[in-house]
Amino acid sequence: MNDWGEAKFNDSFQAHYPDGSIAANRPYELVRADGARIQGTTDADGIIRLQKGVSPEGLMLRFLDQGEETS
Repeated sequence: MNDWGEAKFNDSFQAHYPDGSIAANRPYELVRADGARIQGTTDADGIIRLQKGVSPEGLMLRFLDQGEETS
């Protein structure tokens, strides 16, 4: 689903900790509304790679190395 060449919705996200600081270079797992799981690592600016879809959807973000969750 994330490899679509063109999609109506294509968003990148910046991950932050509860204190507002950027979650840089953190391994994560995204769980999409359809149950698909995508793993990756945020970049130095806390950016999560581009997510594509045909409609807006909810996501859950879980940091893999500490089990933190945010949505």
